[in-house]
Amino acid sequence: MKRALTLLLLALTLTLALATAAFADTGPKPTVQVEFTDMPNEVFYATLLSETSSTGPYSVYDGTEDNDGWRGEYGSDSFDREIWRAFVDYEDADGFCFLQVYWASSETGELKWTYRAPEVYKILLYFPESGGFCVSPVYERYAMNSSYTVSLADWQSGEISAERSYDYTQEIISFLLRCALTVAVELTVALLFGLRGRRLLGLIAVVNVITQVLLNILLSRYIHMNGCSGTAALIFGVFYLALEVLVFLVEGAVYCRLAPRRSERALTRGRLWLYAFTANAVSYLLGVFAAFMTAV
Repeated sequence: MKRALTLLLLALTLTLALATAAFADTGPKPTVQVEFTDMPNEVFYATLLSETSSTGPYSVYDGTEDNDGWRGEYGSDSFDREIWRAFVDYEDADGFCFLQVYWASSETGELKWTYRAPEVYKILLYFPESGGFCVSPVYERYAMNSSYTVSLADWQSGEISAERSYDYTQEIISFLLRCALTVAVELTVALLFGLRGRRLLGLIAVVNVITQVLLNILLSRYIHMNGCSGTAALIFGVFYLALEVLVFLVEGAVYCRLAPRRSERALTRGRLWLYAFTANAVSYLLGVFAAFMTAV
């Protein structure tokens, strides 16, 4: 049993190293999405003003030709120098910066900064027909993928405000699916270990539901706030492995105490500990694989 535990631990460590290295290069980046409602019958463009002068590949205009406009702006097929110049010339009262990225939001009804979005920002709208601007208060990314809804019913006042609109439904569904898959995997492993009987499998299912709910709540909370790229991926991997080890210890102890009473066959402590380790190792490896595929 010791040899098997050692081999499985080495496999977990190798998988962790490979997965976190992959996350560092391919993981998702911070995003900010804004949906506009009550839009006027007037063309407008939108951007995020940043508290800092750069984020990722985006930066303020420094007056040189090489830095003259970000040609890959979102929401429109071509770079419009007049729109770009209007944003460049805008002077924010708090010194927030235009990073040369804007969206033709009257066409799409949204702003989607999907790569290296600023951490602290304001939402700025420009209406070229009237030459007016609308600006929001200061906001800060509240999640890896921060979403807002902005009503433009009173845009002519020159001020707008945003309401958080994070979609928790998809996260909850994903959470339930992960828990169900993990329980199914660990019950399958239990059958392979010869652990049978309604009472015994029922115990395994209940224990796994409890531990997986707690595990997934902690992991989802971390990803929600930090994402899974770069340093955050490494921390996530270590955090995930540490939690799986804790779950293994808790489940092993519970099985050793309660499983023999619910089994028609004699069960040794070594067998139950090996089952707990194997089942959690398999679910951990599947979890890392699923996270890697999602990131890529």
